[in-house]
Amino acid sequence: FHTAVREVVAPFIYDAIAGKISTSDALDKAAKAADAEMKKLGY
Repeated sequence: FHTAVREVVAPFIYDAIAGKISTSDALDKAAKAADAEMKKLGY
């Protein structure tokens, strides 16, 4: 797993664990952030 992708996904996972957002929202937001980061990295 690319470190940069892990870094953009982590906040959503932590928010879901803390109960700040639903797991569904966390996954949706993390996927969008990961996709954007992968494009930025040239994938």
